[in-house]
Amino acid sequence: PSPPPAGNGTAYAVGATRTWCVSVATIGTSNITYQPVATTLLAQSTHLNLWVDNADTGQLTTANWQQLATDFDSIYPLDTQYFGGTTFPQLGTTQAPFTFTECTTLSGPTVTNYEAQPNFSKDNNGYGPQIDIVVTDKLGTGEGGYFDAINLVANASARCASAFSNEAEVFFALPPGQESQGFYLNGDVLRTEAHEFQHMLHAINKTYAGFASTGTEVFDPSWIDEGFSMLAEDLASTSGDPIRYAYQYDLNPGNYSLTQFEGYDCAPTATSTSCPKAIHNYAAGNYGAAYLFWRWAVDQYGVGVLKQVIASQSTSPGGSGISEVQAALGGAPFSQLFQSFSLAFGGSLKYGLMAPSMYGSPHADSANPAVSFKDSYGSYTIPSPCLGTGPAGNPPDPNVICNGNATATFNFPGPQPPSAANTGFSGLFAVNGPLQTLNLYDDTANYIPVSGGQSGQNSMSATDASGSGAILGGVAFETASNTGQAPLCSAPSGNKIGCSTTGAVIANGPPQPETFIVDMTVAPANGGGNAPALTQHAVNIQDVTGNVPPEPRTPLAAPARAPLGAAAALPTLRGDGFLRPDRPAAVGYQRLQWLFERGVIRGGGTHTQSVR
Repeated sequence: PSPPPAGNGTAYAVGATRTWCVSVATIGTSNITYQPVATTLLAQSTHLNLWVDNADTGQLTTANWQQLATDFDSIYPLDTQYFGGTTFPQLGTTQAPFTFTECTTLSGPTVTNYEAQPNFSKDNNGYGPQIDIVVTDKLGTGEGGYFDAINLVANASARCASAFSNEAEVFFALPPGQESQGFYLNGDVLRTEAHEFQHMLHAINKTYAGFASTGTEVFDPSWIDEGFSMLAEDLASTSGDPIRYAYQYDLNPGNYSLTQFEGYDCAPTATSTSCPKAIHNYAAGNYGAAYLFWRWAVDQYGVGVLKQVIASQSTSPGGSGISEVQAALGGAPFSQLFQSFSLAFGGSLKYGLMAPSMYGSPHADSANPAVSFKDSYGSYTIPSPCLGTGPAGNPPDPNVICNGNATATFNFPGPQPPSAANTGFSGLFAVNGPLQTLNLYDDTANYIPVSGGQSGQNSMSATDASGSGAILGGVAFETASNTGQAPLCSAPSGNKIGCSTTGAVIANGPPQPETFIVDMTVAPANGGGNAPALTQHAVNIQDVTGNVPPEPRTPLAAPARAPLGAAAALPTLRGDGFLRPDRPAAVGYQRLQWLFERGVIRGGGTHTQSVR
């Protein structure tokens, strides 16, 4: 359908009708079709118009629909505080500095005039201060919601990219369907509102703002944009969804590349975790890893880093985003940031208690007391449908307990060792035991449990046997002793790193277990449109007594910690059984990038066009 003409500043009224063009896709793919969906405006709040598919209006009561709109009014000020506003103030009141090409049909032909764009300088294209959410069951397989940046351009221009635009600040969500109303209202829809709204703000304040002011194409990779949206769920809502995805990462951190946003897991469309596993884009643990990294970054450096990253114009399409992240986080090399994050998740009572001070960070943890993961081995109760059957009505996962009130408690076991199935890990590394060769993925943190020694120094080493220089760095720490050390390993030399710990002496006690974290090299970012291609490297790992490695660092006290056990068989169903990610924002950016490259008129009528 064609979008309505621009409004005159008058807001819609409850009861209004509108037909929206909904893009239908399968999660994990970029294949999109379009479908018109007739809707009615069932609820309105200060910041939101809630449109519901006419086929779905009976799924909730009028009061429930209004609750969804009202709840967004609590999310709006927080998301805009952290990620930027909904208007294009740099364009002035007319939004005239740029226009895109116009196409009379999908992909052409192109006409000579250039289409003026929707006006978001003051409000939502002339329809008042509210933004729009469309609730429909027609989103596609496995998708819980989406934001598509193409909706911020004129429909006549979107046709040039084989797409349709609603010419509105709009995102989409599923109705409850078979979910319990308690979980939908208190968990599922809140995560979608906070998550998709961040994607909208990211597109407005980074991609559109940058292109309007400089003509530069700037797109953040998924580990930043999706990580910010997972963080938005944490900072601006009570959905609990970040806990669910962090738990997936916790069970197998060595399976998920942070920056490439790929992982060894079930396909995103899978309905059971007993499915065959392979390398996929947008695996559940990738969302968990990205969330945890940005939660750690905000806890240590403050929420101002989020707008600093969004304001950066240094990441071109397909870029890794690493340079802008380094700049926002104090300028430290990414290898140090990754090591610091890895240690914080694996060995710290509170994020950053140890790790940032290794690099002289001025940001004290006490300045950020509201830390989400005060203990990476903690327990967290979140809204949950508690899917799956097991003992006493609980899921088969022994670390998850259903509470009977649309909530579940997740008991984090701490980051687990590499998966035996795909890396070759065969169990606890013994002091002076045989060398083991593990196949470790690019851009992963691998937590290797070591039996430890009674006292004195233990030395651990990791050597890249593949010869590709894939080892980035590492950390070692005592797992269960509050008098242990957490030194950095030596810098990689000859494809090798070395690390040491000084064991605590406990009279008549067992050897103190230790953890050796091996960080692998950072892989190029995958924007989501490429076939997954995560690389493994053969790494030889051994632990011996004595032999202090080169370049020892000042040790830091490690808090008390329960020992990591040997790798155990994972349950068939992980977590509470609910993993339904929203469509990655990168899918929409592929069409927007094509439109940017097709041609544009910028300030004063200067026509510039790049060639694909």
